[in-house]
Amino acid sequence: MGEGELRGSLMDFWGVSQGFFGGVSQDFGVSPEPGRAPPTIRSPRLISGSWSGCCPPAASPSPPPHPKYPTPSGWSPPAGPPPELPYFVRRSRLHNLPVYEGQRQGRRLTELRRIHGDIWAAPQALQRDLRAFLGSLGVPEVPAQVNE
Repeated sequence: MGEGELRGSLMDFWGVSQGFFGGVSQDFGVSPEPGRAPPTIRSPRLISGSWSGCCPPAASPSPPPHPKYPTPSGWSPPAGPPPELPYFVRRSRLHNLPVYEGQRQGRRLTELRRIHGDIWAAPQALQRDLRAFLGSLGVPEVPAQVNE
């Protein structure tokens, strides 16, 4: 098929060449050529479940049970229910902790996001918990600041 034939067939497909858009009727609508039916327009149909692969899941699925723990990758389930604290740090959808490091005015900052619960009680409880953990590592003081 040559270039001219291809162009003609494409133009015929879209109703452009000498046909469908050729004349205008009295009511300013488009009238097809005599003996030629107007093209049918098909709307795309939504197949059930077709959007399921487009959006990421809202939450990660629960892990399947394993015969023994820790698994070969080193994962083991939590030991028990979380402790009763005035705050809760929600993990990301990929189970990562929302801890971010940055630098402002030459100082290294560590930012903890996605804190839920009583955010005004969280700095005192969080400082207490961080002092206990980081004190064993040799870090002297942990200042905290709430930023809504």
